[in-house]
Amino acid sequence: MMISWSPPAPCTRCPGSPTRLLRFPTRDAPTESNEPRSVLRATVVTPSGPVHVVSAHFTHIGAEQRRAQASAVAGVAAGLDGPVVLAGDLNATIDAPALEPLTSWLIDAFEASGTPPGDPARRSCGPWAIDHVLVRGLEPSTCRVAREAGEASDHLPEIATIGWRAG
Repeated sequence: MMISWSPPAPCTRCPGSPTRLLRFPTRDAPTESNEPRSVLRATVVTPSGPVHVVSAHFTHIGAEQRRAQASAVAGVAAGLDGPVVLAGDLNATIDAPALEPLTSWLIDAFEASGTPPGDPARRSCGPWAIDHVLVRGLEPSTCRVAREAGEASDHLPEIATIGWRAG
């Protein structure tokens, strides 16, 4: 996923930003579907201050497992000071109860920029809208599925333009 920052200045390279990889617990996943899943957190240093970027890929097996993963990511994101961008394949629609630990307090970049839940424009993986960009302390102005990207993956990329909140 590509994220562009505006204003005051785009950040395309941020050397020296700290990163951390955290693994999700898989204790409740059936043995045959026990895929290793994780969340990656990086702090991007921009000219206007740090932004925490979190990338996650939730399981496609079971809403209960996804909810546990959403709760784990919510704990990571809630513990970060300052603006947060969470982006990833969450394997559920934005209005799914399993994502409530995130959607109850993070802003959906699609909806904030005029694309409501259920809109076909959100479909990023065949007929499913399961990839998301959520923010805290920032202002999304656009968010779209990049259909022009072709079929390099079963998921299409999402492009969000996210700026600093006024005030």
